[in-house]
Amino acid sequence: MLASRHAVAASSKLKMASLLQTANRKLQANIMIPDTDITIADSASSWTLAWRFARREMRGSLRRFRVFLGALLLGVAAIGTVGSVADAMRNGIANNARVLLGGDIELSSRHTPPDAEIISMAEDYGTVSRVVQMRAMLQATDQRKLVELKAVDDKWPLVGNVDIEGASSLSVALADKGVVADPSLLRSLGLEIGDEARLGDTTVRIAANLVTEPDRSISFVSFGPRVLVSKDTLAETGLQQPGSFISYKTRLTLDNPVDNAAVYSALLARTQSTHVRVRNLLDAAPGFDTFINQAEIFLVLVGLTALLIGGLGVAGAVRAWLTSRMPVIATLKCLGAPSKLIFRIYLLQVMSIAMVGVIAGVTVGAVAPLFAIDILSGYVTVPLDITLYPRPLLIAAGFGIGTSFLFALWPLAKAEEVRAAHLFRSLNDMPGGLPKPLYVGISLIAVIALSVLAFLATGNLLMTVSFIGGSILSLFLLAGLGDVMVFVLRRVPAPQIVPVRLALSAIIRPGSPVRSMVIAFGLGLSVLVAVSVSEANLNRQIDARVSEDAPAWFFIDIQPHQIDAFETIASNITGISNITKTPMLRGRVSALNGVLSSDIDAPSSAEWVLRGDRALTWSATPPKGSNIVEGTWWPDDYKGPPLVSMAKEEADEFGLVLGDTISVNVLGRNVTAKIVNFRDIEWQSFNINFLFVLSPGVLDKAPHSWIATTDAVDDAATDAVERAVTNQFSNVSAVSVKEAVRVAQRVIGLLGGAVQITALVTLVAGIAVLAGTVASTEAQRLSDSVILKVLGATRLSISIAWFLEYAFLGILAGIAAAIIGSLASYGLVAQILNIEFELDIMLVLITTLAGAGATALLGLAGAVKTLGHKPGPLLREV
Repeated sequence: MLASRHAVAASSKLKMASLLQTANRKLQANIMIPDTDITIADSASSWTLAWRFARREMRGSLRRFRVFLGALLLGVAAIGTVGSVADAMRNGIANNARVLLGGDIELSSRHTPPDAEIISMAEDYGTVSRVVQMRAMLQATDQRKLVELKAVDDKWPLVGNVDIEGASSLSVALADKGVVADPSLLRSLGLEIGDEARLGDTTVRIAANLVTEPDRSISFVSFGPRVLVSKDTLAETGLQQPGSFISYKTRLTLDNPVDNAAVYSALLARTQSTHVRVRNLLDAAPGFDTFINQAEIFLVLVGLTALLIGGLGVAGAVRAWLTSRMPVIATLKCLGAPSKLIFRIYLLQVMSIAMVGVIAGVTVGAVAPLFAIDILSGYVTVPLDITLYPRPLLIAAGFGIGTSFLFALWPLAKAEEVRAAHLFRSLNDMPGGLPKPLYVGISLIAVIALSVLAFLATGNLLMTVSFIGGSILSLFLLAGLGDVMVFVLRRVPAPQIVPVRLALSAIIRPGSPVRSMVIAFGLGLSVLVAVSVSEANLNRQIDARVSEDAPAWFFIDIQPHQIDAFETIASNITGISNITKTPMLRGRVSALNGVLSSDIDAPSSAEWVLRGDRALTWSATPPKGSNIVEGTWWPDDYKGPPLVSMAKEEADEFGLVLGDTISVNVLGRNVTAKIVNFRDIEWQSFNINFLFVLSPGVLDKAPHSWIATTDAVDDAATDAVERAVTNQFSNVSAVSVKEAVRVAQRVIGLLGGAVQITALVTLVAGIAVLAGTVASTEAQRLSDSVILKVLGATRLSISIAWFLEYAFLGILAGIAAAIIGSLASYGLVAQILNIEFELDIMLVLITTLAGAGATALLGLAGAVKTLGHKPGPLLREV
């Protein structure tokens, strides 16, 4: 095989020599090349001649770039897939906005419905349907389940279709106290169609299964399955109590859709000073479009990281290829080929092969939405448009081509410096040092172009700059760690065990792949370590809070006249303690310091404060567990103008200070209060926390309900208090903290899993770089194995030495990853989330050792194939 390889190389040299000799003959005769208008002197350095050489030499070379193609395909496919799926989701929401919204315009309010005058105004423009949503307890025999209750009128749904099983139509199913329920609810309670259950003060009949609901909001978190009832049935349940947490939604389909903007503006002006919020088709999926944008940015950056690591593979593959072609390059130089021609020949080769990987990656990105439908079907209730989305695919292709060019440029530029004398000296190492200033400048232009593409892909300048800066810093940091480790290892005494000594000498020798290995594997492992340690800290924090501080139950929608009886019932149950109660109603922030919320450019991390309704309470004394960090609390007997206490972190987001004012709209009434203190709130404590706490005398007379929590010593007490309270008060809903914790942990697990997958993507790219490194050292490995065999080494001893070499490289990358990943996790957990950080040494060791083991096995698998070559043929060549 080795002989045939050299025969192919010799054949290549002869063909290129023939081309150059022909060109030189034409040059001497000053003959024009057919179909061109340039002289041979010009053609010798032209792109046309370079392509002729490149095309001939490239035949059969594709397999040498398999690793290069794999890394490139991975990054391009990741970016193209993310962009295509995000565009498919945006188009799906835009094209089905009326279905999601339930009409052309929606009026929504909490606690109380919109005024009759507003409803009448809406009816003047078209058809109106009114829907009521709330949480309630559904009881079957001795089992209870918290459900998402939705009461609809006979016009619902205005847009789209509801799909049910077990009844001929929705109106038939909802008649005579019938309910349509999510099948999961029936399974959990052991119910079937025709069975009866208790809802509030009345008995209802399970009439049908709910298959699809057209206007179901897009959400990753739900505290209960859906139950549909009629408006008449809801009235009989007695659940509509003043101040209860109820959402009233009025949907409007316009008689003349062209008037949408005008009608929206008119309704917006009419409801500006009320507690009613108006949405149109542009806001059909509130919050979810933001989620799509943020998820797209994050995943695109993951794809860029994979491409960044893949770029190292590109550089290694190109350098290895050019090293193997040094005799050919020297031969061309001997025959008079200028440096520009050499550069163009191999640039065309590399970019042609890169186009194969880019096209393959773009193809994957184009078809990926087909497979994303099944994954997203449980969360996205709108059909995804499966079509080609040119913009993300073009951006992905641009990244692939730009990355290939940037990382290939440096070794290609050094190929110009190969001298004809190298052919006679049998040198097989590429020239070192910096390339010419021209190529450094071109590299900077390529970096700028890729930065512009990154901004186009993310649409977020700060995120783009942060990513580029972080990537450069990480590369320098990992490269520096690799150099420090080599510096230290060179001062370690030589081991007595021969395989260990051979492994160590291979690592510390000039041209060692330590730096590229630490960078490539270190990035992926760092992300994996950071994610694993952070997720472990979050779960530990949740478990600790649940066992130490969290109550057993949250009871909501307790009416003011029921709160004393509730406290009596709960306190009389053995094992129940720490009963906490507070009044609550909801309102929306209408202004900060007199500036309307709609005119405030809120930071992305605090948009939620101004979006939607916020829970409000009032108290004469600081809430339990409150830590006032600035200002003072008002006196117990305070009777003056409204005052408010606010969470410190959110206040800082908006630049608020003591003495500033906050206006909240509560049931149509604007209340402006002065900030007198800031509190440090631990949102993760699972206790009752409020962003705003007002002074007494402001909201006391408004319709409101109470929320309460109870602690329990064991499961028996937990079950007993839930049964006693919900049996006595049919309108009160009980929310299990254990269930809330499971939801929180499920979300954390979902996010952690998604980030771990992204870390694995970067690790796969690192594996590609590892494979490329092994492939690039094949000739060196072959020479080493022959020399060692001649000196008496066995295949086993050589294999052990190589295994130890790659194991050491993996350990070095693991050490770097453990340091960087742990520091990153500390910054996230302790500095950003303000949670006590605890380093799980065992978790870090398992993660890094797994990476080191993978490095050793993969490196050995690629290197041992050179052991099969016999020493004779190579020695005869020498």
